[in-house]
Amino acid sequence: MILNYSDGKEHQICGFISAVDENNKEIKIALGFYQEMTKKELDKIDYLDAKLIKTTKKDEFGNSRQDNLALISKGEEVTLEFDYDSETYIVTDGLNEIGEISKAISKKLQKYEDNFKKFRSVLINLDYNESSSLEGKVRVFIN
Repeated sequence: MILNYSDGKEHQICGFISAVDENNKEIKIALGFYQEMTKKELDKIDYLDAKLIKTTKKDEFGNSRQDNLALISKGEEVTLEFDYDSETYIVTDGLNEIGEISKAISKKLQKYEDNFKKFRSVLINLDYNESSSLEGKVRVFIN
């Protein structure tokens, strides 16, 4: 499969370390296989762009979301998990929290989810603001 997707033109492979087991000296790597889409194909996909909020909070383990955000790059896939307490989607890099999506956009996404739609999210912007804090923006593709 890797050989089929490694032509460097319209196919892309994305990988990241998903787990480290020091006791057994094992590293698990997750791979994603992507194909570039034409503008016509992209226009058929529903998506929402959302600014990350609450990026200066600490996550549930006491880690700084700013530190977590500094470890990822623009273009990386991120995950969304709905938090019933805050009524927002928490955005993670797969393991660590990097921010949240506003309640208003979270409500829109919940309507899609209620209709059995799936999401795929990508960090589309990452930059420092005037206060030297990282800010980000995600694009949520709705399938």
